[in-house]
Amino acid sequence: MNRNIVCIGRLALDSFPTPIRNSKLLFHAVRCVFPWLPLSLLDFRSKAYLYNKEDFALLYTPGSIMYLPSVSSLTDINYFHLRLINKVVNRCAPASILDVGCGTGFLLNYIASDLTETAFSVGIDLASLPMSFPAFPNLNSSSFCFMRGDLYNELIKIPDKSFDCVICAHVIEHVFEPLSLLAELRRVCRNKLIILIPLEKCFRWGINLHVSFFPNASSFLQFVGADYNLVCYSSFIRLGDLMYVETVS
Repeated sequence: MNRNIVCIGRLALDSFPTPIRNSKLLFHAVRCVFPWLPLSLLDFRSKAYLYNKEDFALLYTPGSIMYLPSVSSLTDINYFHLRLINKVVNRCAPASILDVGCGTGFLLNYIASDLTETAFSVGIDLASLPMSFPAFPNLNSSSFCFMRGDLYNELIKIPDKSFDCVICAHVIEHVFEPLSLLAELRRVCRNKLIILIPLEKCFRWGINLHVSFFPNASSFLQFVGADYNLVCYSSFIRLGDLMYVETVS
């Protein structure tokens, strides 16, 4: 399904009054439209704090009984933000790019198609594997490296300021300790840090595996310290998603 449509659907759900948004009836109505949603999502958020890292890995492992397939097979980034990311990355002309939570590798391939010079790209993901190189012709073994594992544990292996551009798209909402992840993203970045998150209210249940929530731009900007003039940043909201661009000093 087109990611833009998914964003519009989420905005519609967020607009409902809290009692309706949290009702089991609405959850089952949504499952009639998206029958692949597992019943376990009804109490996922109330039990997620009990999960260990292995349990979370299963949530993102195809074939697992706990696996929730992505609505969009290629990317969780809407069309508007894809173009904006391309502009920002091309403007800083990075020699190296890190995509934290790279999924299939779609974004790195998309960016590489427009770069005037080949950048060394690294993708990190908990369970997903990038598609084969023939499917993404701009990624090859000489310019691309994939690291599989827990994002935080993989990031701490990387030396300070290793990458000109660091991207973390639709990942922070999936982790319980977003501040720890943010600190690592800043540590390994030496120029542009790009973060994408959905602006989403917390449901008692959910149609996704989100555990951290930012209901509006102010809540996220406060989280990253932008409200206190601690960073140089820009932000762009499209279809209920926020794209945050920070220049790391």
